[in-house]
Amino acid sequence: MAKQPGTAFWNMVRVEPFSVFFHVLAISIATITILSSFEYLRVQRIRAGEYYGLILLGTVGMCLMSSAIELVLIFIALEISSISTYILTGFRRHDAASSESSLKYFLLGSFATAFFLYGVALIFGATGSTNIDNISRALHSGLAPLPVLAYVATAFLFIGLGFKVAAVPFHVWTPDVYEGAPSPIVGLMSTGPKAVAFAFCCASCSRRISRDASG
Repeated sequence: MAKQPGTAFWNMVRVEPFSVFFHVLAISIATITILSSFEYLRVQRIRAGEYYGLILLGTVGMCLMSSAIELVLIFIALEISSISTYILTGFRRHDAASSESSLKYFLLGSFATAFFLYGVALIFGATGSTNIDNISRALHSGLAPLPVLAYVATAFLFIGLGFKVAAVPFHVWTPDVYEGAPSPIVGLMSTGPKAVAFAFCCASCSRRISRDASG
């Protein structure tokens, strides 16, 4: 069996044991969410097919995010996951608190999106690429001092990601949003996105260790 990771879609997605683990984790979380939703939706009288479709759409975004090695694709995957959770948060349409939670989550999520996307633009300006491997090589080449722009870009990326996954100190929106969202969706939001965000943060480090070990 080949030990080299496989890439696809013009070197934007890499499949390796690290990403496959998070694929299985995200799918398992979505499965548990769906199974726990049957009785909840029946009691709340909001049974609807699009509910499950949105969960699956968000799962696709989480799986893409854990295997993407291109910042633009990571951004798209992050937004696929986020948009589905914006809608799912306000799925209890008869409850004003749920609509309020959805609106708050959407506004703060849009704010975080601006930070993340601006960080992607700045990192491209600093390194000339949005590919994680190429960015790593450019920043560790040692041919020139690390530009201040790279530090600013990294800060913007982590601020945007921190808002999305409710990392301290960007977690102030979570009480209001979790209070109004359906209970199974709270479980999904508090596990899946955080897991794939961890995968994104650790991907470059783990892949560099793997390359060093193989070399």
